[in-house]
Amino acid sequence: MRPPFDLPVILIVSDNAIKISFLKKALKEEFLLLICSSEESTLDFLHNTQIDIVLIDEKIHHIQPFDLSEKIRLLSDYPLLPVLLMTSHLKKDFTRQALHSGFTDFLNEPLDNEEIHQRLSVALAKTKADQKVQGIYSTQSGDRPIASDKKVYTYAQQPSSKSPSPSLIHSFFQDVAKAKVFPLPLCVLMIEIDHLEKIADLYGEDAIPELSQAVYLFFQRHLRKYDMLYSQRDGAFLLVLPKTSQHAGELLAKTLHEELSDQVLTIRNQQEVAITISIGLTYHEQTNLPAIGQSIAFETLVHHATRALNLARRRGNRTIVLANQQDLNTYEFDV
Repeated sequence: MRPPFDLPVILIVSDNAIKISFLKKALKEEFLLLICSSEESTLDFLHNTQIDIVLIDEKIHHIQPFDLSEKIRLLSDYPLLPVLLMTSHLKKDFTRQALHSGFTDFLNEPLDNEEIHQRLSVALAKTKADQKVQGIYSTQSGDRPIASDKKVYTYAQQPSSKSPSPSLIHSFFQDVAKAKVFPLPLCVLMIEIDHLEKIADLYGEDAIPELSQAVYLFFQRHLRKYDMLYSQRDGAFLLVLPKTSQHAGELLAKTLHEELSDQVLTIRNQQEVAITISIGLTYHEQTNLPAIGQSIAFETLVHHATRALNLARRRGNRTIVLANQQDLNTYEFDV
């Protein structure tokens, strides 16, 4: 049931009077705010009221935020509800666990009015776009989207790393429909293993496919159930992160980069190989993809991510570069 107000509804899960007061002052003119401080009342609100966004305080007493997020994701009416975590704790292990449990974005503490409005605007745009995007992607697949509890991982037939093949684009739209994923906001990552030629010289060319498979499996273990991973060729991967903001995409990219750098992968004959990766990242946070055609828009995102990857490699391996789709500027962030 929708409350009788023409305002987006935010459910704030917190027992901190100072944070609640700050959020009320910052948001009272633009949102209808509902406040609760227990898991039971949170789930009760979600069962009986149409909620647009959930904000969960990491430091709330008597609630495990990750457990609550997972329970929200199990609700049939809210598989894609934006759930944001208010936290000052954004180290890689914590961030990875939060994303895995179903959080879609973060509000950094101490809370900042400008950042709050920016993050909520992105989340709200995604919510408003869901119904429209569902129609787009169900039309692409030819069938109504169905729910899926399985990870969606598809190998493409060796497309070029510079341009996604028609089969890859088709696979993407099919995977979106099958997974019942409405992908906006959307992050796209192009990833390549560094120094493949040197690795081939040291371990032999036959080691490259095995190493690529090991990296692929590593990514699988660290991704969420609705993320989409495509192998483009040996050592190169396309990773699509649905309902992921620029900020959350950067955090996940850093986590993958750092975690893989800490790993020693085992290939044939029990040889151990330490590797690094370079990443090109782009994103789209508006309410829908450009109206020039969905497949063209997706191809454009891949092109921008590839451009960022190429720049990362020119600047030196072990690098992540983000390309802003709107102005095509790029910048490198620390890893």
